Amino acid sequence: MKEMLSKENLEKVVRSYDVRGIVGRDLNEILFFAIGKAIAEILSPKKVFLGHDHRNGGKTFAEALALALNSCGITPAYLGMVTTPVVQFYAYRKKASGIMITASHNPKEYNGVKFFIENWERFREEMKKYILENAEKIKKEFKELAKKKAEIEEIAPEEYKEFLLKSFSYEKEFTAVVDCSNGPMAKFAPEILSELGVKVFPIACEISQDFPAHEPDPCKEKNTILCREYVRKKKADFGICFDGDGDRVILISEDAEHIPGDFGLGVLSLSYEKPKVVTEVKVSKGVVEFIENSLGGKVVLERVGNIFVKKALKEKDLDLGGEYSGHYMFKEYPFDDGLYSALKFISVLDSRSETLGEIVSRIPRYISSPEYRIEVGEDKKWEIVEKAKNYFSNCGKIIDIDGIRVELDDAWFLIRASNTEPKISVRIEGKTQSAFEKTKQMVFGFLKSFGVEVRE
Repeated sequence: MKEMLSKENLEKVVRSYDVRGIVGRDLNEILFFAIGKAIAEILSPKKVFLGHDHRNGGKTFAEALALALNSCGITPAYLGMVTTPVVQFYAYRKKASGIMITASHNPKEYNGVKFFIENWERFREEMKKYILENAEKIKKEFKELAKKKAEIEEIAPEEYKEFLLKSFSYEKEFTAVVDCSNGPMAKFAPEILSELGVKVFPIACEISQDFPAHEPDPCKEKNTILCREYVRKKKADFGICFDGDGDRVILISEDAEHIPGDFGLGVLSLSYEKPKVVTEVKVSKGVVEFIENSLGGKVVLERVGNIFVKKALKEKDLDLGGEYSGHYMFKEYPFDDGLYSALKFISVLDSRSETLGEIVSRIPRYISSPEYRIEVGEDKKWEIVEKAKNYFSNCGKIIDIDGIRVELDDAWFLIRASNTEPKISVRIEGKTQSAFEKTKQMVFGFLKSFGVEVRE
């Protein structure tokens, strides 16, 4: 049997932002017990909010983690099967730690942990060190406690629901197709939207760990096909597509158009006067131009990653943060909640005479590639990025906070190394088809010199 507390396994599953792995192969109850022990011994939290989604092992892993907290004198506040934003909400409002057992948008075989604690980067390394140094002791203690029932303080998430209902109200009547990706958002979104007067057509709202409707990642257009079909069929005002754990959302226009996350950020920017916005280096140039030129706002570019956008939002006192993947966070609500974001989108529509599609049509649209994610190997990804910085150094305006983004007169492109996988990420945009093709050939030619072929 694989050793779950080995250095090899910990290096694999403890990632830049969270813990993630395949249940049974990379993750088991002992590992979750070990994580609980590390949280208790290193952080000594006064209060811990604990939740899980519907995935394989979620409740069992929560029980193991709670047992570890109990062994150190901590009784966690147990929220049960919820979305990730519910855990974030309670941790933020109560100034406590939050632990969510989820694998977000990953395939059904996966599970993991998202941590809502101070200074995750430092804790991540201390956690691995603690588990390695105490592995035998942890295994022995787990064996002794495994048959015990964890002590928990059960909490129904009514405060979260009440907060959302008090935060929003609409004058117009809207119809919406709501796709919950067969995840726990089905416990919240249809009910809250309905109570706010939105006529809801629910799809993929049967909670299932097998994700029968589609993969729980609405950033990929193929996973919004069902929602787009229903928007057409029901003649809805818009569609709302949540990811597996509910912290991301992608909108569908009344014309059944998939709206990428960065264009959604452009729409949300209308919530603020002269908006100050932070987003990642993957953002479309058209969205930047819309916010800065049409709305008189300011865009700050950051490294790719939820924690970097959140950090900049807070430290630079900005109005709004967002990512290409559909994570959004707000000055007044500084964490990513797909449902809060959806309600904010509706507020924009409620305050204007335009439809969602009409607003999006105002954002300059470049000829754009998808985000190519190309497997090249852990060492090679960094080598390619460093060589790219030298190779393209005189081509245009260089932004090198995360990989290299090169701004040309009529196009731009990005080459960066993934934080979590042995891959490089590439994105290309051009003002015209000719500029797009020319830039694509230049970038693909550079990658080919490393033996990297981009499959379109």
